[in-house]
Amino acid sequence: MLQYGMTLSLGALCASVVDSPGPIVHRRNAMLITTVLITLIYIIVGLTNSNIYFTGIVIACFSFVFSMFFLYGLRAAAIGTASLLIMVLSIDDIRPWTEVLFSALLIFAGSIWYTLLSYFFYRLRPYRIVQQTLSDSIHSVSEFLRAKAKFYRQNTNYDDNYADLLQLQVTVHEKQDAVREVLFKTREIVRETTPEGRFLLLVFVDMVDLFEQVMSTYYNYKQLHEQFDASGILIHYESVIIRIADELDDIAFSLKTGVPLAYPLR
Repeated sequence: MLQYGMTLSLGALCASVVDSPGPIVHRRNAMLITTVLITLIYIIVGLTNSNIYFTGIVIACFSFVFSMFFLYGLRAAAIGTASLLIMVLSIDDIRPWTEVLFSALLIFAGSIWYTLLSYFFYRLRPYRIVQQTLSDSIHSVSEFLRAKAKFYRQNTNYDDNYADLLQLQVTVHEKQDAVREVLFKTREIVRETTPEGRFLLLVFVDMVDLFEQVMSTYYNYKQLHEQFDASGILIHYESVIIRIADELDDIAFSLKTGVPLAYPLR
């Protein structure tokens, strides 16, 4: 029954597109909305794709409407992407109306199955999504530190370094905003004072403080190189900053995998 399995998997695939990190309420609502939309779209396309004129109208209308979802954020954009995906995959599949309705039911079942599975795993490990987003945030801070360390190299290109630094700064802010959304909009973390929830909150606060201190620290690096290149001391500063960045990567990896560090931090 490969055909039925593929149709079920198509519904699960479309639901998984919108299952991005975030509060469980937003994820659940997005998957349910997607389930309804892809089922209706499959029925509409399946019943009209035998007529080339109706097909043209459907493609034009759906492409415009679901592309506009990108104006309302990443999750809404994912819903639009899943809707366009089901439209594209069913546009050339001409069947009798009874088979169209049966396939739509299979797509609905596959999407609901994935939604329940995602919700079940969230209930088993409610802090897992916070750990992953926080780990990504810490890793982006370590990359920002490495970009800062390049300023202590001899004959460095200041313009390229500043361009990289600005790009990484935007990335860090995006990652931290994602952590804030998950951390402070998840009821289990905000309401319950569990040790794991407090630990994740403290780690996030410390990382925000660290990043703001690094970002606000500025030196005239050109003048530093003019005064201290001959002594060779600046290369040691670069080495220390890189070691700190390596430690942050280790912490991020440990947080994501749930495995404690095998050695004490240097």
